[in-house]
Amino acid sequence: MKGNTKIYGYGVLIWAAIIAVFYFMAIKNQGPYYDAEFKKLQDLSKKITEAKIKEQEKENVEREIEVLKMKLEYAQEKLPTNEEIDKLLREIHDIGLQARIKFVHFLPGNQTKSGDYYNKPIDIKVVGPYHQVGIFLNKIGGLPRIVNVHSISMKRVALADGQGVEEAVIKAFTYIYPESKPAAPKPPQQ
Repeated sequence: MKGNTKIYGYGVLIWAAIIAVFYFMAIKNQGPYYDAEFKKLQDLSKKITEAKIKEQEKENVEREIEVLKMKLEYAQEKLPTNEEIDKLLREIHDIGLQARIKFVHFLPGNQTKSGDYYNKPIDIKVVGPYHQVGIFLNKIGGLPRIVNVHSISMKRVALADGQGVEEAVIKAFTYIYPESKPAAPKPPQQ
């Protein structure tokens, strides 16, 4: 049995030597390779994280663009086109008649380019009771299209029968959507 023990001892020693050689040749020498591969894995992981962040940012920007497009469409709905100006001016005039005020003059001006849109001035002079003038201005502000009253001046005017009314001079503007072409100037009427 003593001979077998020696054989077993040499066998264990040979296996230990094989394992040590395998360790030094296969595993220990691979350390720099594994370190390099681990570094590559970390770099790829970092790039994936950055790509996910950029993808989220892209989605946020796309959502913001959609919101801005909807806001632009809403604003465009509020701006009349050249074809709608005459209708809008008639609406303003009709509002004055409904408010029971008398128009002294109602003069739409020439439109001018102002940045990204066209200004269309409207000079209005009306006479009527104070509250009726207020109703007129309130209803203009409630129109579905944008009409801004830029300035207003009011003064009391006495009528022949001794009653007083207000004379209001109003400078209003509407704005025309820029994709529509400016209306061609009308030839002077003779």
